[in-house]
Amino acid sequence: MDPRRIVVEVTEEELLGDIDVFSRIIAKYRSAGCMLAIDDFGKGSGSIDRIAYINPDIIKIDKSIVQRVDVQQSFFDVCRAMSAFGDVSGFDLLFEGVETPFQLERCVAAKGRYFQGFVFSPARPEIDSGFENRDLLNDLLCLKVYRDRVKLDQRNNIQVELGQTIEQLRPVIPMEEKRLADRNSLAELGKALPYYCIRCFICDSDGRQLSPVVNLGPRRQVTATDYTSSAWLFHEFFERGVDALHCGHKGFLSNLYKTVESKQDVVTYMHELRSDRLLCVDIMSSYLS
Repeated sequence: MDPRRIVVEVTEEELLGDIDVFSRIIAKYRSAGCMLAIDDFGKGSGSIDRIAYINPDIIKIDKSIVQRVDVQQSFFDVCRAMSAFGDVSGFDLLFEGVETPFQLERCVAAKGRYFQGFVFSPARPEIDSGFENRDLLNDLLCLKVYRDRVKLDQRNNIQVELGQTIEQLRPVIPMEEKRLADRNSLAELGKALPYYCIRCFICDSDGRQLSPVVNLGPRRQVTATDYTSSAWLFHEFFERGVDALHCGHKGFLSNLYKTVESKQDVVTYMHELRSDRLLCVDIMSSYLS
């Protein structure tokens, strides 16, 4: 058998042993061309640094997590974070114990590569090629492709609409640092932004916040938080946005992320007002769902 078709599984608990001995064993399987999977991830108390050290090809998310992704947002967020971890570390996710179509839909949305569970077929004593719900996964993948295209169109429309709106409002947007520090400095701008915008503020190209955060109510009432001189450079979306703006893009729309303060899901639009002034506008995530 081609060793590339063999996947050696280790449980999360086994990662807690002697890492040097374990690594030597794994190296033998890797040298033979086998793949490595970590089983039951999330069931025990395995350490992330062990995963980074071993560098698996597949991580199998335990059913104790999978069976909560459709009822508790935090478990879905963990799966989505693991998928992002896999993108930069070079492993795929396999979701175990998928029992319902909605669980499968959520696991697909969390960007899993492989899925197993009773949603496809009950356990059988012998291996065969047939299973129930054969078309379920294909239908969900087609639905995901459609939804992704809709979201892409929405993202493009948002960037165009916000870009045009902000350019039209340039005359009322203060640029001087002293004027920006005033609590009402962005009130007129905030009232004119589209209904799906929930916050805005201005910072410099180094990520130093120059204006208060202007909160926009559903009826466009404006309230401003105290000026805090927050450092946005440490936020991943800000770094990517600055890179995009430096490449000639006038605006940049971040991926979905959760705010630390309010645990709110948002996306942020960044617009270059001048080389050292960036307008950031937070958008409600429900508008993109």
